[in-house]
Amino acid sequence: DAAELRRSAEFAHELLAIVSHDLRNPLSAVLMAATMIIQDVPSGPVAGYAARIVRSTQRATRLVGDLLDFSQMKLGGGIPITLAPTRLELLVRQVADELGTAHPERLIVVDAAGDGTGHWDADRLAQVISNLLSNALAHSPPTESVFVSTRGDAERVSLEVRNANLYGPIPDELVPVLFDPFKRGNHRHFKTKSVGLGLYIVDHIVKRHSGQVTFRSDAGGTSFTVTLPRVTSV
Repeated sequence: DAAELRRSAEFAHELLAIVSHDLRNPLSAVLMAATMIIQDVPSGPVAGYAARIVRSTQRATRLVGDLLDFSQMKLGGGIPITLAPTRLELLVRQVADELGTAHPERLIVVDAAGDGTGHWDADRLAQVISNLLSNALAHSPPTESVFVSTRGDAERVSLEVRNANLYGPIPDELVPVLFDPFKRGNHRHFKTKSVGLGLYIVDHIVKRHSGQVTFRSDAGGTSFTVTLPRVTSV
């Protein structure tokens, strides 16, 4: 009956949340060890192997985090946020440096203009930046740069991530469901392994900050823009 189905769904989400949470510690240990290897041996075959481990571990860590957040939302808790004074441009540089370590062959161009300060959850916004930048790296030609910029005006701060298209513009049939869970990960247009939760989580976090996410995709490339008020209403 309906009650039994609901209990089964709740149990499945609780189990997913527990497993996702418990996977974080071993993944963090692997990531830390591989990063230390790159620092000690910055070039040569060993550094290349370590960079591959970092890339894979970061991808697994993002997947686990997305699954955990998804479970929390489905269980009715939503994604918690803790607000504090934050500088968006510093978060962007931090995340870009971390992804640059994992992708030494790629160039991430960072640009900032205006005042990038606001009252936000720094960890959650770092998650947003990481998801958008990782998508841009995955869906752009390996020889092309990825661009990320921040802009601040009197009331708002924006973040834009731009990339050239590896597989062409986002298909029209995906546009209405691009931020829905699991839709994008199953589409033939996206060749990378993904469950399609990244943009769903991004959209939820941004909305929790009273902001919005927009995108543009055409023959010239794809861009995602996050706009945030300086003070979040929660």
